[in-house]
Amino acid sequence: MIPFLEISHKNIVKTWLLRIIFDHVNLKGEDPTARGLESSYRCYKDYGSYYTDGIAENIFQNNLYNSVTYYNGIPIYDWNTLEEIAQSTVKGWMNSPGHRKNILTPNSAHFTYHPYLFQVFL
Repeated sequence: MIPFLEISHKNIVKTWLLRIIFDHVNLKGEDPTARGLESSYRCYKDYGSYYTDGIAENIFQNNLYNSVTYYNGIPIYDWNTLEEIAQSTVKGWMNSPGHRKNILTPNSAHFTYHPYLFQVFL
């Protein structure tokens, strides 16, 4: 994994968990590109006739279970399988124009995944 991505993942997930925020922009107003620059990582690609500069990310808040039933006050979860979570996550991204564009852009060089279901495109 690219060092910036490891640091960025840990920091943004901490932000999500500690501050109850789930967004592309953190509480300091930083988007994925700004977080990369803060970690000394710039994603600039020169293709001759044009260039790209920046980082895109896909995040998805998914359900780990379908339902919960209580028996004598004890919760019993109907857990989704990893396959079900993966399928519903990708389906959600593909049904969102911006997220779909990130996935289908041929110039994306790196993809990384995190257990909290986020995808970074460099």
